[in-house]
Amino acid sequence: MTDKKILGMLKVFGVFSSKASEEIAIEEAERFAKRNAIVVNFMRAEPRVHCCEKCLAAHLLKVCSKMELLKRKRANVNKNLEVGHNGYYIDDDELVIVGKNV
Repeated sequence: MTDKKILGMLKVFGVFSSKASEEIAIEEAERFAKRNAIVVNFMRAEPRVHCCEKCLAAHLLKVCSKMELLKRKRANVNKNLEVGHNGYYIDDDELVIVGKNV
């Protein structure tokens, strides 16, 4: 998962563009990806961890919402990005509800 891809998700969410907000979200995304790694690519100088992008998007949406970083309503985010799997996502072997108020 690249920082560019994560920042692309954040742009769809409509989060504030402050550098601090971006760094917090990137760090959270990296922690999530490590906890939920599907594939680790060792073919690069720096190993890259890959996780389910739908689960990552759902997790970032929930975290950004809790931190009150969202500018857009969830309905608008769902039009532009696949978030979770039918209202759920997996985090460290736990099934998490994305939530209606996110």
